[in-house]
Amino acid sequence: MTNKPLVSIITPCYNGESFISRLLDSVLAQTYPNLEFIIVNDGSTDNTEGVILSYRERFEERGIKFIYITKENGGVASAINRGLEIFSGDFLTWPDSDDWMTPDSIAKKVETLEANPECGLVIGQLDVRLEDSIDKSIGILRCQSTQKRNIFEDVVFEKGIYVAPLGWMVRSDMFLKACPERHIEDHNRMGQNWQMMLPVAYAYPCVFVDEIIGYYLVRSNSLSHSDKNSLTARRNKVDSFMKLKIGAIQSIKDMDDQSKSKYINIIVQRYSHIKLKLSAQIHKRDWIEEDYNAIEEAGNITFSDKAWRLRGISKAFDSACKLVSLPLRAVKSLVRRVKQR
Repeated sequence: MTNKPLVSIITPCYNGESFISRLLDSVLAQTYPNLEFIIVNDGSTDNTEGVILSYRERFEERGIKFIYITKENGGVASAINRGLEIFSGDFLTWPDSDDWMTPDSIAKKVETLEANPECGLVIGQLDVRLEDSIDKSIGILRCQSTQKRNIFEDVVFEKGIYVAPLGWMVRSDMFLKACPERHIEDHNRMGQNWQMMLPVAYAYPCVFVDEIIGYYLVRSNSLSHSDKNSLTARRNKVDSFMKLKIGAIQSIKDMDDQSKSKYINIIVQRYSHIKLKLSAQIHKRDWIEEDYNAIEEAGNITFSDKAWRLRGISKAFDSACKLVSLPLRAVKSLVRRVKQR
C-alpha cells in the first residue's frame, strides 16, 4: 500500500495497434507508485484491443488499476468523456495514445503540484519526435515563461504555451469545481484539450516543470499541404477550433457576460483572419464573404484582409499577386541562405 495521492490517466485510442505499446510501456515504467490507468478504445478497426489487453496482467502485477473501455467511434472528446465519468484520482492527466512519458513524468508533476497547493495545473516540457524517426529529437515544446501565474489568456490566444495534453496535469478537485458535470463538448470530435484546460486555467494559477517529461509525436499525415482539398480541411478545422473555444469560454461558470463577450470577440477576430486567407486560396466566395463579414463586425479589417478578399473573388488579381510575390520570395530565400553560411 502507498499513501501517495492517486493519479488518474485517461487515454483515448483509435487504431493504435502500431504505436500504443510505447505509451503502455511508459506507464509501466513510471516511478510514481499510485496510478489508475483508464484507456478508452474509440471503435478501433485494427488490433488495438488485442495489444491493450495483452498488457492487463503486467499492469495488475505492477499494482496499477487498469480499466479498459470499448465504445463506438465518436472522436477523442467523446472517449475522454467516458473516462471522466469514472476517474477517481486526486490528480488527472490525459495523454494522447501516440505520445509517451519519461519514467519520472508523473512523479515530477505531482511533486510540483503538491508543493504549490494553490495551483490547479502543472505543465512541463516535451521532446518532439517525428513518426518516421522517433529516436531523433527535432525540437522541444516549452513555455516562454515558467513563472507561476494565471495562464488563461495564454491558452486562449495560444501565446507562448502549448496545449498537447501529455505535458499537463490538473488537480482533480479544482477540475471538478470548474467542470462538475464531468463532461466536455463532444459533438465536434476535437478541441478536447482547450475544453479540459480553460475552465481550470481561468479559476486557478499554473505552475511549471522546467524539464522534459515526455515525448510528443508528430505524424506525417498531420503535415500541411497546399492542395485545395487540404486547404478546405484546414479551413474547416480552424472553424471548428474557433467554435470549440467559444463554447469553452461560454461554459466557464465564474466568468461574467462582459468578459465572455470580450474573449469571444477576440477569438472570432483571430480565427476569421486565418479562415479568410484559406477561403481566398480556395476561391470559395460564400466562405470569403462569411469570414470577411465576421472580421468587419468585430471592427478589425486590415489591408491584408481586403487584399485576400479581392484575391479570392478575382482569380486574375490573385494571379497578379502571385507574380508580384515571386521576386520577393526569391530575395527572402537568398537572404536565408546567406544567413546560414
